[in-house]
Amino acid sequence: MDKLASRDSLTGLLKHSLANSEVAKEHARCKRLGEQSVVAMLDLDHFKQVNDRHGHRIGDLVIKALANLLRHHFRQTDVIGRYGGEEFIVALPNCSIEDARQSMQEVCRQFSKITFRASENPFTVTLSVGIAPLCGFENAYDAIEAADRALYVRKSGGRNGVTADGDFADVQKGVEPE
Repeated sequence: MDKLASRDSLTGLLKHSLANSEVAKEHARCKRLGEQSVVAMLDLDHFKQVNDRHGHRIGDLVIKALANLLRHHFRQTDVIGRYGGEEFIVALPNCSIEDARQSMQEVCRQFSKITFRASENPFTVTLSVGIAPLCGFENAYDAIEAADRALYVRKSGGRNGVTADGDFADVQKGVEPE
């Protein structure tokens, strides 16, 4: 496939449709082999404020910084795509939900330490993540939807962290999952 057609022009990551296709392939693979895999949805916190306060050029730098962090943090066998706007998708083959949680928490920690500069106003940006077991669902689309629901539970429960599908009761009670 033509690299330009399959890659996001800003980040160089997989585009939405190809990322979905690759996640579906991983779903079929892990179902066939009985292995664990995880899908994650990531979203920059309060990104509209970044664009409103600092401009879209700085917003693009924030998106590129996250893309670079993801590319360097994850394995070559992992699927990393830009889902749209400030939202990203990652599929982690041969990975348990707890290992994925730890890895994503580390991504959140590292990203929150990056200082961006816009004129004289340095600022940081945080990240929210929802994760779901890819093979815990009948198809990849349902797993992606579960990760997306977990992401929005994280957003409503305080942002800047990771919520797994199934953590909802704890988050709603204000208990941070371990």
